[in-house]
Amino acid sequence: MSRNLSRLTAGVILVAGLACASTAMAAQYSATQLRAWPGQDHAVGTGLTTNDGIVGIAGATNGGTEHGLSFVTPGALPVDLCGTLYPTGCPVYGVNDRREIVGGAADASGHDTAYVGTLDGSITPIGTLPDDVASVAMAINRSGLIVGQSYGSSGIRGFVADPGGVNMRELSGLGGSTMPRAVNSTGMVAGMSDKSVNGPRHAFAVSALGGAPVDLGTLGGESSAALGINDDNVVVGEAEVRGNKSHGFRINADGTGRLDLGLLKGYRYSSAKAINKLGVIVGAASSPLDSDDIYSRAVVFYPAVGKWRDLNMLTVDGVPAGVRLTEATAINKKGHILVNGSDGSIYLLKPIPASD
Repeated sequence: MSRNLSRLTAGVILVAGLACASTAMAAQYSATQLRAWPGQDHAVGTGLTTNDGIVGIAGATNGGTEHGLSFVTPGALPVDLCGTLYPTGCPVYGVNDRREIVGGAADASGHDTAYVGTLDGSITPIGTLPDDVASVAMAINRSGLIVGQSYGSSGIRGFVADPGGVNMRELSGLGGSTMPRAVNSTGMVAGMSDKSVNGPRHAFAVSALGGAPVDLGTLGGESSAALGINDDNVVVGEAEVRGNKSHGFRINADGTGRLDLGLLKGYRYSSAKAINKLGVIVGAASSPLDSDDIYSRAVVFYPAVGKWRDLNMLTVDGVPAGVRLTEATAINKKGHILVNGSDGSIYLLKPIPASD
């Protein structure tokens, strides 16, 4: 699974701008390192609640199954969400503030089936769309609305399901395969969809309550993907620009206000993974100009600053020497950031309050 806003009112822009400016002035973070259990030496974070409940995926670098893991709090021991019931894997991709989680668990035939569960360890499969053989749930909003994708002979179809996983139904896309990635509190969904069976893949947004999907376009290239959305219907993601490179972008769910977020200085690519209520965006910058390597760095974009900042330069403690923060995958309303490290650990970054 692979991994540009209707104009905001002047009041919202002012409030958000002032809040972000304050955070940008602090511009330093302290990190907490989170590790998986013995035998699972590599973990990535995939979701974060307002109160710092964390979900992710753990595995071994020498192969094996991918287990969903959770931390009820950053200081708690990790929970193996697969346990003995799903020994062939159960990656978890989303969590809400009610401590509900979603993902995909492999059944006896080896096919993934979407599930809903809880942060402390329970999992309940919710099935597939009619006539399909596999599914995976990617996100859940605070009221329990679930979005994901279902696989079958007709291709990849997006789905939405009501709380608890009931009443699963097809979600409208742009004409071809459809892959939702995020859903906000009002039921606005963001993701990617092929414009036709063999057409280019574009970022899109659509209400889970019905209505026509909106093609969010690109930055001049052929393809794009929406990866996150906040409760103000602001979407973020990545899009191709001319020259076969990709930049992070921000746009309203109605297709207005597209903004190219540009690049971290010295890098060829950027990707916006998530955005919080204040409009702070996190993601990754990859492929440095001075190297043939394709390694990445975790980055943050403050609207008041207007450019990407390297979280490796902003984090002042809690990260072992030699470890690189590679990708930021989530940010909550408090400004806490979920980040993956080059050592296979997950890190939770918290802003350090500015001194008086």
